[in-house]
Amino acid sequence: IIIGSLSNWLLPLMLMSSDLIFPRLNNFSFWLLLPSLLLMMFNMMLNNNINTGWTLYPPLINQNFLTLNFIIFSLHLNGISSIFSSINFISSIFIINNNNFFFNNLSLYIWSIIITSILLILSIPILSSAITMIILDSNFNMHFFNPLGNGNPILYQHLFWFFGHPEVYILILPGFGIMSQIMNQESGKIEIFSKINMIYAMISIGILGFIVWAHHMFTIGLDIDTQLYFMTATMIIAIPTSIKIFSWMMTLNGKKIMFSSINFWSMGFIIMFTMGGLTGIMLSNSIIDMN
Repeated sequence: IIIGSLSNWLLPLMLMSSDLIFPRLNNFSFWLLLPSLLLMMFNMMLNNNINTGWTLYPPLINQNFLTLNFIIFSLHLNGISSIFSSINFISSIFIINNNNFFFNNLSLYIWSIIITSILLILSIPILSSAITMIILDSNFNMHFFNPLGNGNPILYQHLFWFFGHPEVYILILPGFGIMSQIMNQESGKIEIFSKINMIYAMISIGILGFIVWAHHMFTIGLDIDTQLYFMTATMIIAIPTSIKIFSWMMTLNGKKIMFSSINFWSMGFIIMFTMGGLTGIMLSNSIIDMN
């Protein structure tokens, strides 16, 4: 919703344009969501449904269920829609902005959309390849993930979480941009505190999101050196996120806080985000208990 709906509404306003650069492509990406939704709903109405959870882990999916095909084709359509939308957002920002691409010329929300769109374009093909291998295993007797045919179910976990962790930042980065706009507006200041560092922090979060995927897989038998690497890389993400929290607090510093719903929302966001970051630091050290 944040990357799709709000971007289509706010991006042209912030770029002072009437529409995105490819409105028909935008329309096409929207209408792809309808058959994707219908396939997913049709799957839920069939008997003999699969019980794989939302991760579709093998070997739970190594059976020829019709519902599995509906789920995977639904995900493919959703992925195509997201890639088209991302291309449209990036093209609109660069072309409408007349190639005047400097840090201070773009708002933090536009920067968050740029980074999110790049993450989508890079991560969705990984998920598409993984679920395509599931289709081949299920319907064409391939053995990508089947140990009986010298396959490796752990390969699917690596592919899925290489997509799955950047997806977390795909969801939250537009929220960062929106909260930055809200706090800048409510503080009454010219711009948010340390805007350049906020941009670098979002870029760093996007890059680090691709090198920490195996912290979702600590219990599958990784060797201790690999576990230590992913533990350290996960904790490094706390640096750019703490920069963002500090900048938000400094933006609100010196302002008389009005008891409005917007201020309650923004302060609640900062508090919950801080608590979530602290629990992330604790969970990244879980390998100490495991070993």
